Amino acid sequence: MHLFFVKKPSPQCRGRAAWFGAAFGVLLSSCAVTDAPMPTPIPVVVAPVTPPAPLVLTEAAATALSVAEERVADARAKRALWTAAVRELASARAAAKAFDSAKTIQHADEAVILCKLSIEQLKAPPVTW
Repeated sequence: MHLFFVKKPSPQCRGRAAWFGAAFGVLLSSCAVTDAPMPTPIPVVVAPVTPPAPLVLTEAAATALSVAEERVADARAKRALWTAAVRELASARAAAKAFDSAKTIQHADEAVILCKLSIEQLKAPPVTW
């Protein structure tokens, strides 16, 4: 006597078995090793890293800005302030907020020069037309 009884599969089981057999065949065929060439690796371009901008003004820039603010206040008190000096001081303050020491010094020095010229203009005799 046999321990296992083999029963004839029903028509529904035969359809499922065929489907599983086809799926198993596809899986086995996808695992096959082929002699296809390996893809070439894509070269990676590395950009140079720029150092971060400094977050502190230099002492020279801070000093130049404070001197420019004092000179503008002096020229304003003497009622000799030119608008160009005010613009240069505003540019120096904007550069200081961006922590650009070179531009801060440049604009602050220009504001000091303009304030000096505006005060010296008061010493000149008035122009008569």
